[in-house]
Amino acid sequence: MLKYALNRIALAVPTLLIVAVIVFVLMRAIPGDPAQLMLGDLENPRALAELRRDMGLDKPGAVQFLVWLKRLAAGDLGNSIAQQRPVMEMLVGGFGVTASLVLPAVLIASLLAVPLGMLAAWKQNTIWDVVVVTGAIVFLSIPSFWLGLIFLLVFGLKLDLLPVVGYISPLESFWEGIRYLIMPVTALALIETGVLIRMARSSTIEVLRLEYITHARAKGLAEFTVAHRHALKNAMAPTWTMIGLALGSLLGGAVVTETRHGESRGRPLLSAVRPASAAMKALLRRPNAIAGGVLLLVMLVAAVVGHIYTPYDPVANDLMTRLKAPSAAHWLGTDEWGRDVLSRLLFGAGVSVSISVFTVLAAVTSGTLLGAATGYFGGWFERIAMAILDALLAFPSLIMALGMMTVFGPSRIGVIAALSLAYLPSVARVVRSSVLSVREREFVEASRVMGNSEPFTMFRHVLPNCVAPIIVLATALFGWALLAESALSFLGLGVPPPASSWGGMLSDSRNYVGQAPWLALVPGISISVTLLGINLFGDALRDQFDPRMKNL
Repeated sequence: MLKYALNRIALAVPTLLIVAVIVFVLMRAIPGDPAQLMLGDLENPRALAELRRDMGLDKPGAVQFLVWLKRLAAGDLGNSIAQQRPVMEMLVGGFGVTASLVLPAVLIASLLAVPLGMLAAWKQNTIWDVVVVTGAIVFLSIPSFWLGLIFLLVFGLKLDLLPVVGYISPLESFWEGIRYLIMPVTALALIETGVLIRMARSSTIEVLRLEYITHARAKGLAEFTVAHRHALKNAMAPTWTMIGLALGSLLGGAVVTETRHGESRGRPLLSAVRPASAAMKALLRRPNAIAGGVLLLVMLVAAVVGHIYTPYDPVANDLMTRLKAPSAAHWLGTDEWGRDVLSRLLFGAGVSVSISVFTVLAAVTSGTLLGAATGYFGGWFERIAMAILDALLAFPSLIMALGMMTVFGPSRIGVIAALSLAYLPSVARVVRSSVLSVREREFVEASRVMGNSEPFTMFRHVLPNCVAPIIVLATALFGWALLAESALSFLGLGVPPPASSWGGMLSDSRNYVGQAPWLALVPGISISVTLLGINLFGDALRDQFDPRMKNL
Protein backbone atom coordinates (compact mmCIF):
# COMPACT_ATOMS: atom_id res chain seq x y z
CA MET A 1 0.00 0.00 0.00
CA LEU A 2 2.82 2.41 0.87
CA LYS A 3 4.59 1.60 -2.40
CA TYR A 4 1.40 2.30 -4.34
CA ALA A 5 0.90 5.63 -2.54
CA LEU A 6 4.47 6.70 -3.21
CA ASN A 7 4.12 5.71 -6.86
CA ARG A 8 0.98 7.83 -7.21
CA ILE A 9 2.70 10.79 -5.57
CA ALA A 10 5.65 10.42 -7.94
CA LEU A 11 3.28 10.35 -10.91
CA ALA A 12 1.60 13.53 -9.62
CA VAL A 13 4.81 15.55 -10.04
CA PRO A 14 4.95 15.45 -13.87
CA THR A 15 1.18 15.90 -13.98
CA LEU A 16 1.43 19.11 -11.95
CA LEU A 17 4.26 20.31 -14.17
CA ILE A 18 2.11 19.71 -17.27
CA VAL A 19 -0.73 21.63 -15.59
CA ALA A 20 1.64 24.54 -14.95
CA VAL A 21 2.79 24.54 -18.58
CA ILE A 22 -0.80 24.52 -19.87
CA VAL A 23 -1.81 27.37 -17.55
CA PHE A 24 1.21 29.45 -18.58
CA VAL A 25 0.62 28.84 -22.30
CA LEU A 26 -3.09 29.67 -22.05
CA MET A 27 -2.32 32.91 -20.21
CA ARG A 28 0.18 33.91 -22.86
CA ALA A 29 -2.23 32.93 -25.65
CA ILE A 30 -4.91 35.37 -24.45
CA PRO A 31 -5.01 38.32 -26.86
CA GLY A 32 -3.76 41.66 -25.61
CA ASP A 33 -0.82 43.03 -23.65
CA PRO A 34 -1.29 43.37 -19.87
CA ALA A 35 1.16 46.27 -19.80
CA GLN A 36 -0.93 48.18 -22.35
CA LEU A 37 -4.08 47.38 -20.37
CA MET A 38 -2.57 48.73 -17.16
CA LEU A 39 -1.36 51.97 -18.78
CA GLY A 40 -4.61 52.68 -20.60
CA ASP A 41 -4.75 56.25 -21.91
CA LEU A 42 -1.30 56.99 -20.43
CA GLU A 43 0.39 54.57 -22.82
CA ASN A 44 3.53 55.76 -24.61
CA PRO A 45 6.43 53.72 -26.01
CA ARG A 46 8.86 54.59 -23.20
CA ALA A 47 6.40 53.94 -20.37
CA LEU A 48 5.26 50.72 -22.05
CA ALA A 49 8.84 49.45 -22.38
CA GLU A 50 9.61 50.27 -18.73
CA LEU A 51 6.47 48.54 -17.47
CA ARG A 52 7.11 45.46 -19.59
CA ARG A 53 10.64 45.32 -18.19
CA ASP A 54 9.38 45.68 -14.61
CA MET A 55 6.84 42.89 -15.20
CA GLY A 56 9.43 40.65 -16.87
CA LEU A 57 7.52 40.56 -20.16
CA ASP A 58 10.64 41.47 -22.13
CA LYS A 59 12.38 38.21 -21.17
CA PRO A 60 12.26 34.98 -23.24
CA GLY A 61 9.24 32.75 -22.70
CA ALA A 62 11.25 30.01 -20.95
CA VAL A 63 12.65 32.52 -18.45
CA GLN A 64 9.21 33.98 -17.84
CA PHE A 65 7.89 30.48 -17.15
CA LEU A 66 10.60 29.68 -14.60
CA VAL A 67 10.05 32.99 -12.79
CA TRP A 68 6.30 32.43 -12.80
CA LEU A 69 6.74 28.84 -11.56
CA LYS A 70 8.93 30.04 -8.68
CA ARG A 71 6.34 32.61 -7.62
CA LEU A 72 3.58 30.03 -8.00
CA ALA A 73 5.40 27.63 -5.67
CA ALA A 74 5.56 30.43 -3.09
CA GLY A 75 1.81 31.07 -3.41
CA ASP A 76 2.28 34.41 -5.15
CA LEU A 77 -0.15 34.74 -8.06
CA GLY A 78 0.31 38.46 -8.45
CA ASN A 79 -2.30 41.20 -8.28
CA SER A 80 -5.51 41.57 -10.24
CA ILE A 81 -5.26 44.31 -12.85
CA ALA A 82 -8.97 45.12 -12.55
CA GLN A 83 -9.35 45.09 -8.76
CA GLN A 84 -5.77 45.77 -7.64
CA ARG A 85 -5.98 42.97 -5.09
CA PRO A 86 -3.85 39.84 -4.62
CA VAL A 87 -5.21 37.07 -6.82
CA MET A 88 -4.69 34.45 -4.09
CA GLU A 89 -6.85 36.48 -1.72
CA MET A 90 -9.60 36.67 -4.32
CA LEU A 91 -9.42 32.92 -4.98
CA VAL A 92 -9.62 32.01 -1.31
CA GLY A 93 -12.56 34.35 -0.78
CA GLY A 94 -14.44 33.04 -3.80
CA PHE A 95 -13.83 29.38 -2.98
CA GLY A 96 -16.00 29.58 0.13
CA VAL A 97 -18.98 30.77 -1.88
CA THR A 98 -18.46 28.15 -4.59
CA ALA A 99 -18.02 25.34 -2.07
CA SER A 100 -21.20 26.35 -0.22
CA LEU A 101 -23.09 25.80 -3.50
CA VAL A 102 -21.33 22.78 -4.94
CA LEU A 103 -20.74 20.54 -1.94
CA PRO A 104 -24.37 20.49 -0.72
CA ALA A 105 -25.59 20.00 -4.31
CA VAL A 106 -23.35 16.98 -4.94
CA LEU A 107 -24.11 15.53 -1.50
CA ILE A 108 -27.87 15.82 -1.99
CA ALA A 109 -27.64 14.42 -5.52
CA SER A 110 -25.56 11.45 -4.35
CA LEU A 111 -27.86 10.64 -1.41
CA LEU A 112 -30.87 10.69 -3.74
CA ALA A 113 -29.38 9.10 -6.84
CA VAL A 114 -27.43 6.11 -5.51
CA PRO A 115 -30.33 4.45 -3.61
CA LEU A 116 -32.81 5.22 -6.39
CA GLY A 117 -30.50 3.93 -9.13
CA MET A 118 -29.82 0.70 -7.27
CA LEU A 119 -33.51 0.27 -6.47
CA ALA A 120 -34.34 0.65 -10.17
CA ALA A 121 -31.75 -1.99 -11.07
CA TRP A 122 -32.97 -4.37 -8.35
CA LYS A 123 -36.58 -3.90 -9.49
CA GLN A 124 -35.75 -3.87 -13.20
CA ASN A 125 -38.70 -3.80 -15.62
CA THR A 126 -41.16 -2.99 -12.83
CA ILE A 127 -43.08 0.19 -12.13
CA TRP A 128 -40.30 1.28 -9.73
CA ASP A 129 -37.76 1.04 -12.53
CA VAL A 130 -39.94 2.96 -14.98
CA VAL A 131 -40.62 5.79 -12.53
CA VAL A 132 -37.00 6.19 -11.44
CA VAL A 133 -35.57 6.02 -14.97
CA THR A 134 -38.19 8.47 -16.29
CA GLY A 135 -37.37 10.90 -13.50
CA ALA A 136 -33.65 10.58 -14.19
CA ILE A 137 -34.10 11.27 -17.88
CA VAL A 138 -36.28 14.31 -17.17
CA PHE A 139 -33.73 15.73 -14.70
CA LEU A 140 -30.90 15.07 -17.16
CA SER A 141 -32.82 16.83 -19.93
CA ILE A 142 -33.26 20.14 -18.11
CA PRO A 143 -30.38 22.63 -18.40
CA SER A 144 -29.35 23.79 -14.94
CA PHE A 145 -28.92 27.33 -16.26
CA TRP A 146 -32.50 27.35 -17.53
CA LEU A 147 -33.83 25.64 -14.40
CA GLY A 148 -32.18 28.36 -12.33
CA LEU A 149 -33.94 31.03 -14.42
CA ILE A 150 -37.30 29.28 -13.93
CA PHE A 151 -36.73 29.06 -10.17
CA LEU A 152 -35.82 32.74 -10.19
CA LEU A 153 -38.98 33.64 -12.10
CA VAL A 154 -41.37 31.48 -10.03
CA PHE A 155 -40.02 31.50 -6.47
CA GLY A 156 -38.20 34.82 -6.59
CA LEU A 157 -40.22 37.20 -8.76
CA LYS A 158 -43.73 35.75 -8.88
CA LEU A 159 -44.17 34.17 -5.42
CA ASP A 160 -41.53 36.31 -3.66
CA LEU A 161 -40.55 33.41 -1.41
CA LEU A 162 -36.78 33.45 -1.88
CA PRO A 163 -34.21 36.20 -2.49
CA VAL A 164 -33.40 36.86 -6.14
CA VAL A 165 -29.84 38.18 -5.94
CA GLY A 166 -27.10 38.40 -3.35
CA TYR A 167 -25.36 36.06 -0.98
CA ILE A 168 -25.12 35.71 2.79
CA SER A 169 -22.85 33.11 4.31
CA PRO A 170 -24.64 30.56 6.54
CA LEU A 171 -21.82 31.16 9.03
CA GLU A 172 -22.99 34.76 9.47
CA SER A 173 -26.74 34.10 9.53
CA PHE A 174 -27.64 30.44 9.17
CA TRP A 175 -31.29 30.55 8.13
CA GLU A 176 -30.91 33.65 5.99
CA GLY A 177 -27.89 32.10 4.29
CA ILE A 178 -29.87 28.92 3.61
CA ARG A 179 -32.60 30.96 1.89
CA TYR A 180 -30.01 32.35 -0.53
CA LEU A 181 -28.67 28.86 -1.27
CA ILE A 182 -31.94 26.96 -1.80
CA MET A 183 -32.54 27.85 -5.45
CA PRO A 184 -29.02 27.40 -6.88
CA VAL A 185 -28.28 24.28 -4.82
CA THR A 186 -31.59 22.67 -5.79
CA ALA A 187 -31.04 23.40 -9.49
CA LEU A 188 -27.53 21.90 -9.44
CA ALA A 189 -28.59 18.89 -7.34
CA LEU A 190 -31.51 17.94 -9.59
CA ILE A 191 -29.39 18.00 -12.73
CA GLU A 192 -26.60 15.90 -11.21
CA THR A 193 -29.19 13.46 -9.81
CA GLY A 194 -30.19 12.43 -13.33
CA VAL A 195 -26.64 11.51 -14.35
CA LEU A 196 -25.89 9.64 -11.13
CA ILE A 197 -29.14 7.64 -11.18
CA ARG A 198 -28.40 6.36 -14.68
CA MET A 199 -24.84 5.40 -13.80
CA ALA A 200 -25.84 3.73 -10.51
CA ARG A 201 -28.55 1.74 -12.27
CA SER A 202 -26.29 0.68 -15.14
CA SER A 203 -23.45 -0.46 -12.88
CA THR A 204 -25.79 -2.30 -10.51
CA ILE A 205 -27.40 -4.22 -13.38
CA GLU A 206 -23.95 -5.39 -14.46
CA VAL A 207 -23.04 -6.50 -10.93
CA LEU A 208 -26.30 -8.39 -10.44
CA ARG A 209 -25.40 -10.65 -13.35
CA LEU A 210 -22.11 -11.81 -11.86
CA GLU A 211 -21.59 -15.38 -10.66
CA TYR A 212 -20.93 -14.53 -7.02
CA ILE A 213 -24.33 -12.82 -6.78
CA THR A 214 -25.96 -15.99 -8.10
CA HIS A 215 -23.99 -18.08 -5.60
CA ALA A 216 -25.01 -15.79 -2.72
CA ARG A 217 -28.65 -16.19 -3.64
CA ALA A 218 -28.24 -19.94 -4.05
CA LYS A 219 -26.95 -20.14 -0.46
CA GLY A 220 -30.27 -18.73 0.70
CA LEU A 221 -29.10 -15.26 1.72
CA ALA A 222 -31.78 -12.60 2.00
CA GLU A 223 -32.00 -10.08 -0.84
CA PHE A 224 -31.06 -7.23 1.52
CA THR A 225 -27.96 -9.12 2.62
CA VAL A 226 -27.00 -9.86 -0.99
CA ALA A 227 -27.43 -6.20 -1.90
CA HIS A 228 -25.68 -4.75 1.14
CA ARG A 229 -22.83 -7.24 1.51
CA HIS A 230 -22.09 -8.27 -2.08
CA ALA A 231 -23.59 -5.93 -4.70
CA LEU A 232 -23.23 -2.45 -3.22
CA LYS A 233 -19.44 -2.35 -3.00
CA ASN A 234 -18.79 -3.33 -6.64
CA ALA A 235 -21.71 -1.37 -8.06
CA MET A 236 -20.52 1.85 -6.42
CA ALA A 237 -17.18 1.96 -8.25
CA PRO A 238 -18.34 3.55 -11.54
CA THR A 239 -20.82 5.73 -9.64
CA TRP A 240 -17.94 7.19 -7.61
CA THR A 241 -16.37 8.12 -10.94
CA MET A 242 -19.39 10.17 -11.95
CA ILE A 243 -19.63 11.74 -8.47
CA GLY A 244 -15.99 12.75 -8.75
CA LEU A 245 -16.54 14.20 -12.22
CA ALA A 246 -19.60 16.12 -11.02
CA LEU A 247 -17.85 17.49 -7.93
CA GLY A 248 -14.69 18.38 -9.82
CA SER A 249 -16.41 20.05 -12.75
CA LEU A 250 -18.64 22.14 -10.50
CA LEU A 251 -15.81 23.17 -8.21
CA GLY A 252 -13.64 24.13 -11.15
CA GLY A 253 -11.55 21.00 -11.52
CA ALA A 254 -12.00 17.35 -12.46
CA VAL A 255 -11.17 14.73 -9.87
CA VAL A 256 -11.54 11.30 -11.43
CA THR A 257 -11.54 8.04 -9.51
CA GLU A 258 -10.31 4.85 -11.10
CA THR A 259 -13.21 2.50 -11.73
CA ARG A 260 -13.66 -1.13 -12.45
CA HIS A 261 -16.87 -2.31 -13.98
CA GLY A 262 -18.45 -5.68 -13.42
CA GLU A 263 -17.75 -8.76 -15.44
CA SER A 264 -19.17 -8.91 -18.95
CA ARG A 265 -20.44 -11.85 -20.95
CA GLY A 266 -17.91 -11.36 -23.70
CA ARG A 267 -20.15 -11.37 -26.71
CA PRO A 268 -18.99 -8.90 -29.34
CA LEU A 269 -21.22 -6.08 -30.48
CA LEU A 270 -21.47 -7.49 -33.98
CA SER A 271 -23.19 -10.59 -32.70
CA ALA A 272 -25.77 -8.37 -31.05
CA VAL A 273 -26.69 -6.57 -34.25
CA ARG A 274 -26.91 -9.56 -36.61
CA PRO A 275 -29.03 -9.50 -38.56
CA ALA A 276 -29.19 -5.71 -38.75
CA SER A 277 -32.79 -5.61 -39.87
CA ALA A 278 -33.93 -7.72 -36.93
CA ALA A 279 -32.00 -5.56 -34.50
CA MET A 280 -33.51 -2.37 -35.90
CA LYS A 281 -37.01 -3.85 -35.71
CA ALA A 282 -36.39 -4.80 -32.08
CA LEU A 283 -35.07 -1.29 -31.39
CA LEU A 284 -38.13 0.35 -32.90
CA ARG A 285 -40.38 -1.76 -30.69
CA ARG A 286 -38.97 -0.09 -27.60
CA PRO A 287 -41.19 2.75 -26.32
CA ASN A 288 -38.22 4.89 -25.31
CA ALA A 289 -36.72 4.53 -28.79
CA ILE A 290 -39.98 5.60 -30.42
CA ALA A 291 -40.48 8.57 -28.08
CA GLY A 292 -36.85 9.67 -28.33
CA GLY A 293 -36.80 9.21 -32.08
CA VAL A 294 -39.93 11.34 -32.54
CA LEU A 295 -38.51 14.17 -30.43
CA LEU A 296 -35.20 14.07 -32.28
CA LEU A 297 -36.99 13.99 -35.61
CA VAL A 298 -38.96 17.11 -34.65
CA MET A 299 -35.74 18.91 -33.70
CA LEU A 300 -34.05 17.75 -36.92
CA VAL A 301 -36.94 18.98 -39.03
CA ALA A 302 -36.85 22.32 -37.19
CA ALA A 303 -33.11 22.60 -37.83
CA VAL A 304 -33.54 21.89 -41.55
CA VAL A 305 -36.57 24.13 -41.98
CA GLY A 306 -34.85 26.96 -40.11
CA HIS A 307 -32.11 27.13 -42.75
CA ILE A 308 -34.66 27.12 -45.58
CA TYR A 309 -37.55 29.23 -44.37
CA THR A 310 -38.37 31.43 -41.38
CA PRO A 311 -41.42 33.72 -40.95
CA TYR A 312 -39.16 36.74 -40.46
CA ASP A 313 -35.52 37.55 -40.95
CA PRO A 314 -33.93 36.09 -37.77
CA VAL A 315 -31.31 38.87 -37.59
CA ALA A 316 -33.40 41.89 -38.63
CA ASN A 317 -34.01 44.45 -35.85
CA ASP A 318 -37.35 46.20 -35.34
CA LEU A 319 -37.24 48.35 -32.23
CA MET A 320 -40.89 49.35 -32.64
CA THR A 321 -41.93 45.78 -31.77
CA ARG A 322 -39.35 45.00 -29.05
CA LEU A 323 -40.40 42.69 -26.20
CA LYS A 324 -43.86 42.04 -27.65
CA ALA A 325 -45.72 39.12 -26.06
CA PRO A 326 -46.75 36.14 -28.22
CA SER A 327 -49.47 37.13 -30.68
CA ALA A 328 -50.91 36.23 -34.06
CA ALA A 329 -48.19 38.27 -35.78
CA HIS A 330 -45.37 36.82 -33.68
CA TRP A 331 -46.35 33.41 -32.35
CA LEU A 332 -43.53 33.28 -29.78
CA GLY A 333 -43.15 37.03 -29.27
CA THR A 334 -40.16 39.25 -29.97
CA ASP A 335 -36.88 39.85 -28.17
CA GLU A 336 -35.18 42.99 -26.89
CA TRP A 337 -34.25 44.03 -30.45
CA GLY A 338 -37.68 43.34 -31.93
CA ARG A 339 -36.53 40.15 -33.65
CA ASP A 340 -39.07 37.36 -34.10
CA VAL A 341 -38.37 34.65 -31.50
CA LEU A 342 -39.84 31.82 -33.61
CA SER A 343 -37.60 32.70 -36.55
CA ARG A 344 -34.53 32.86 -34.34
CA LEU A 345 -35.52 29.59 -32.66
CA LEU A 346 -35.81 27.75 -35.99
CA PHE A 347 -32.55 29.17 -37.31
CA GLY A 348 -30.76 28.56 -34.01
CA ALA A 349 -31.85 24.91 -33.98
CA GLY A 350 -29.45 24.08 -36.78
CA VAL A 351 -26.62 25.97 -35.09
CA SER A 352 -27.02 24.51 -31.60
CA VAL A 353 -27.85 20.94 -32.59
CA SER A 354 -25.05 20.72 -35.15
CA ILE A 355 -22.48 22.06 -32.67
CA SER A 356 -23.57 19.57 -30.00
CA VAL A 357 -23.73 16.58 -32.35
CA PHE A 358 -20.32 17.15 -33.92
CA THR A 359 -18.77 17.92 -30.53
CA VAL A 360 -20.04 14.62 -29.10
CA LEU A 361 -18.97 12.66 -32.17
CA ALA A 362 -15.46 14.11 -32.12
CA ALA A 363 -14.97 13.81 -28.34
CA VAL A 364 -16.42 10.29 -28.06
CA THR A 365 -14.57 8.92 -31.10
CA SER A 366 -11.16 10.31 -30.15
CA GLY A 367 -11.66 9.71 -26.42
CA THR A 368 -12.78 6.12 -26.96
CA LEU A 369 -9.80 5.28 -29.14
CA LEU A 370 -7.35 6.88 -26.71
CA GLY A 371 -8.97 5.37 -23.62
CA ALA A 372 -9.16 1.91 -25.17
CA ALA A 373 -5.53 2.01 -26.30
CA THR A 374 -4.21 3.17 -22.92
CA GLY A 375 -6.33 0.71 -20.95
CA TYR A 376 -5.64 -2.29 -23.19
CA PHE A 377 -1.96 -1.92 -24.05
CA GLY A 378 -0.71 -0.19 -20.87
CA GLY A 379 3.02 0.39 -20.45
CA TRP A 380 4.83 3.67 -20.86
CA PHE A 381 2.28 4.83 -23.43
CA GLU A 382 -0.43 4.58 -20.78
CA ARG A 383 1.62 6.43 -18.17
CA ILE A 384 2.46 9.32 -20.48
CA ALA A 385 -1.07 9.57 -21.87
CA MET A 386 -2.64 9.42 -18.41
CA ALA A 387 -0.30 12.11 -17.08
CA ILE A 388 -1.40 14.42 -19.89
CA LEU A 389 -5.08 13.52 -19.42
CA ASP A 390 -4.83 14.07 -15.66
CA ALA A 391 -3.37 17.49 -16.34
CA LEU A 392 -6.18 18.34 -18.76
CA LEU A 393 -8.79 17.07 -16.31
CA ALA A 394 -7.52 19.59 -13.77
CA PHE A 395 -9.21 22.29 -15.82
CA PRO A 396 -12.96 22.89 -15.97
CA SER A 397 -14.17 22.04 -19.47
CA LEU A 398 -15.49 25.56 -19.98
CA ILE A 399 -12.19 27.16 -18.94
CA MET A 400 -10.32 24.81 -21.26
CA ALA A 401 -12.73 25.69 -24.07
CA LEU A 402 -12.20 29.40 -23.40
CA GLY A 403 -8.47 28.92 -23.69
CA MET A 404 -8.84 26.99 -26.91
CA MET A 405 -11.16 29.64 -28.35
CA THR A 406 -8.33 32.18 -28.08
CA VAL A 407 -6.54 30.01 -30.64
CA PHE A 408 -9.45 29.01 -32.90
CA GLY A 409 -11.35 32.29 -32.74
CA PRO A 410 -15.14 32.75 -32.44
CA SER A 411 -16.75 30.52 -35.06
CA ARG A 412 -18.86 27.40 -35.28
CA ILE A 413 -15.87 25.21 -36.16
CA GLY A 414 -13.86 26.81 -33.38
CA VAL A 415 -16.55 26.02 -30.79
CA ILE A 416 -16.72 22.37 -31.92
CA ALA A 417 -12.94 21.97 -31.83
CA ALA A 418 -12.58 23.66 -28.44
CA LEU A 419 -15.39 21.69 -26.76
CA SER A 420 -14.20 18.39 -28.28
CA LEU A 421 -10.72 18.87 -26.87
CA ALA A 422 -12.19 19.91 -23.51
CA TYR A 423 -14.38 16.79 -23.18
CA LEU A 424 -11.91 14.28 -24.64
CA PRO A 425 -10.10 13.55 -21.30
CA SER A 426 -13.33 12.64 -19.48
CA VAL A 427 -14.34 10.21 -22.21
CA ALA A 428 -10.87 8.65 -22.32
CA ARG A 429 -10.78 8.06 -18.56
CA VAL A 430 -14.23 6.45 -18.43
CA VAL A 431 -13.45 4.18 -21.41
CA ARG A 432 -10.07 3.23 -19.94
CA SER A 433 -11.64 2.22 -16.64
CA SER A 434 -14.09 -0.06 -18.48
CA VAL A 435 -11.36 -1.60 -20.63
CA LEU A 436 -9.26 -2.37 -17.56
CA SER A 437 -12.08 -4.51 -16.16
CA VAL A 438 -12.63 -6.39 -19.43
CA ARG A 439 -9.15 -7.04 -20.84
CA GLU A 440 -8.27 -9.83 -18.37
CA ARG A 441 -11.48 -11.83 -18.83
CA GLU A 442 -11.48 -15.36 -20.14
CA PHE A 443 -12.96 -14.57 -23.55
CA VAL A 444 -10.16 -12.06 -24.19
CA GLU A 445 -7.54 -14.68 -23.33
CA ALA A 446 -9.33 -17.12 -25.61
CA SER A 447 -9.10 -14.64 -28.48
CA ARG A 448 -5.34 -14.34 -27.93
CA VAL A 449 -4.90 -18.10 -27.77
CA MET A 450 -6.71 -18.40 -31.10
CA GLY A 451 -3.96 -16.25 -32.63
CA ASN A 452 -5.94 -13.04 -33.08
CA SER A 453 -3.92 -9.84 -33.02
CA GLU A 454 -4.13 -7.47 -30.08
CA PRO A 455 -5.86 -4.68 -32.07
CA PHE A 456 -8.38 -7.20 -33.41
CA THR A 457 -9.10 -8.49 -29.90
CA MET A 458 -9.50 -4.96 -28.57
CA PHE A 459 -11.94 -3.84 -31.25
CA ARG A 460 -13.79 -7.14 -31.61
CA HIS A 461 -14.15 -8.33 -28.01
CA VAL A 462 -13.19 -5.59 -25.55
CA LEU A 463 -14.73 -2.36 -26.85
CA PRO A 464 -18.21 -3.83 -27.51
CA ASN A 465 -18.40 -4.67 -23.82
CA CYS A 466 -17.77 -1.04 -22.87
CA VAL A 467 -20.77 0.38 -24.70
CA ALA A 468 -23.03 1.14 -21.72
CA PRO A 469 -20.86 3.73 -19.93
CA ILE A 470 -19.89 5.29 -23.27
CA ILE A 471 -23.53 5.84 -24.24
CA VAL A 472 -24.40 7.16 -20.78
CA LEU A 473 -21.52 9.63 -20.94
CA ALA A 474 -22.21 10.56 -24.59
CA THR A 475 -25.81 11.52 -23.85
CA ALA A 476 -24.62 13.61 -20.90
CA LEU A 477 -22.00 15.23 -23.16
CA PHE A 478 -24.73 16.35 -25.53
CA GLY A 479 -26.30 18.42 -22.79
CA TRP A 480 -22.95 19.70 -21.58
CA ALA A 481 -22.11 20.81 -25.13
CA LEU A 482 -25.40 22.73 -25.43
CA LEU A 483 -24.78 24.50 -22.14
CA ALA A 484 -21.12 25.18 -22.92
CA GLU A 485 -22.13 26.69 -26.24
CA SER A 486 -24.51 28.92 -24.30
CA ALA A 487 -21.72 30.16 -22.04
CA LEU A 488 -19.28 30.69 -24.90
CA SER A 489 -21.86 32.63 -26.89
CA PHE A 490 -22.65 34.78 -23.83
CA LEU A 491 -18.95 35.60 -23.39
CA GLY A 492 -18.59 36.54 -27.04
CA LEU A 493 -16.49 33.51 -27.96
CA GLY A 494 -19.23 31.31 -29.42
CA VAL A 495 -21.18 31.71 -32.61
CA PRO A 496 -20.61 35.34 -33.67
CA PRO A 497 -23.68 37.64 -33.53
CA PRO A 498 -26.09 38.40 -34.99
CA ALA A 499 -26.45 34.69 -35.81
CA SER A 500 -28.74 33.00 -33.29
CA SER A 501 -28.23 29.85 -31.25
CA TRP A 502 -30.36 28.41 -28.47
CA GLY A 503 -27.61 28.96 -25.96
CA GLY A 504 -27.17 32.57 -26.98
CA MET A 505 -30.93 33.18 -26.82
CA LEU A 506 -31.08 31.66 -23.34
CA SER A 507 -28.17 33.76 -22.12
CA ASP A 508 -29.63 36.97 -23.56
CA SER A 509 -32.94 36.34 -21.81
CA ARG A 510 -31.50 36.68 -18.29
CA ASN A 511 -31.95 40.45 -18.16
CA TYR A 512 -35.60 40.20 -19.20
CA VAL A 513 -36.80 37.11 -17.33
CA GLY A 514 -39.32 39.13 -15.31
CA GLN A 515 -40.44 41.47 -18.09
CA ALA A 516 -40.51 38.93 -20.95
CA PRO A 517 -40.45 35.37 -19.54
CA TRP A 518 -41.08 33.82 -22.95
CA LEU A 519 -37.52 34.71 -23.94
CA ALA A 520 -36.24 32.19 -21.35
CA LEU A 521 -39.03 29.62 -21.71
CA VAL A 522 -38.80 29.11 -25.48
CA PRO A 523 -35.09 28.22 -25.89
CA GLY A 524 -35.04 26.43 -22.52
CA ILE A 525 -37.92 24.14 -23.49
CA SER A 526 -36.29 23.51 -26.87
CA ILE A 527 -33.02 22.47 -25.23
CA SER A 528 -34.87 20.27 -22.72
CA VAL A 529 -36.92 18.53 -25.41
CA THR A 530 -33.79 17.86 -27.46
CA LEU A 531 -31.97 16.45 -24.44
CA LEU A 532 -34.99 14.33 -23.54
CA GLY A 533 -35.03 12.87 -27.04
CA ILE A 534 -31.33 12.04 -27.12
CA ASN A 535 -31.48 10.51 -23.63
CA LEU A 536 -34.48 8.32 -24.43
CA PHE A 537 -33.00 7.16 -27.73
CA GLY A 538 -29.57 6.64 -26.13
CA ASP A 539 -31.08 4.39 -23.45
CA ALA A 540 -32.83 2.36 -26.14
CA LEU A 541 -29.62 1.96 -28.14
CA ARG A 542 -27.74 0.82 -25.04
CA ASP A 543 -30.40 -1.70 -24.04
CA GLN A 544 -30.61 -3.10 -27.56
CA PHE A 545 -26.99 -3.29 -28.68
CA ASP A 546 -24.88 -3.58 -25.53
CA PRO A 547 -24.00 -7.28 -25.00
CA ARG A 548 -24.19 -6.92 -21.23
CA MET A 549 -27.86 -5.89 -21.37
CA LYS A 550 -28.96 -9.10 -23.07
CA ASN A 551 -30.95 -11.81 -21.33
CA LEU A 552 -31.59 -9.72 -18.24
